[in-house]
Amino acid sequence: MLKEETMKKIDNFMHDIDKSFDKSINPVLLSMKKYFPAISTITLVTLMSIFFIKIIVDKPYQIVAAIKNDLKEIEKVLNEIDKNCNILSFNNDSIPVDFLNIQKFAGSTVGCMNIAYPAKWTGPYMRRNPTFQGKFYEICKTKDGIYIVPGHNVKLPNGLTRDKHFVINTTTSMSELIKEGGILNFKGEILAIKITFKIGDWDSPLTKNKISEDKLEKFNEALKEFNQAYTFTSNASMTPAAA
Repeated sequence: MLKEETMKKIDNFMHDIDKSFDKSINPVLLSMKKYFPAISTITLVTLMSIFFIKIIVDKPYQIVAAIKNDLKEIEKVLNEIDKNCNILSFNNDSIPVDFLNIQKFAGSTVGCMNIAYPAKWTGPYMRRNPTFQGKFYEICKTKDGIYIVPGHNVKLPNGLTRDKHFVINTTTSMSELIKEGGILNFKGEILAIKITFKIGDWDSPLTKNKISEDKLEKFNEALKEFNQAYTFTSNASMTPAAA
């Protein structure tokens, strides 16, 4: 009998606890149910905001990675071309890199580049010529040498645009542009590559006899005129790689 009364008291006690708990928790549950849509919306908006902020913050670094990858690929191909064909000269102070997908051509000029051994051309070197923001990269003669750089009117990750905020020409000091804090240096990442092989260094009788630079320049001009005399040497006559 005593045991039954004890169990009954315990049962009543537990029942009272349940009632107290339900009484205290129900308002909370009702409030949560009432405000759940608002809480869910705020949480979703917060997560999406974090996601988009991360995209905005990371975007400049993604641009830098894309530019640096393209520059390295172009440099690699130009080194290969010079090794096999010997690059003699470039027809202009700034030329677009729009010829790496050429398979065959006549004469000794491909794009705006003159080579000593066109028969050794093994293009296409790339399926498509690299571009950034729809613009070809360029090979530019500068005060400090010849550089591969992003093309005209390209907006850099620092927000500056070539030809609008700065120019690259034969009087440009690239050492200033690529130094820390320079226009072509984004937080330690340099957005240009210098061509290190010697342009016009080939094993012809001219170079063996140590022809002067002005005569070599005249030779290059004559070579340019010779190539222009044939319609086959124009870009229209070149055979790009099949897409």
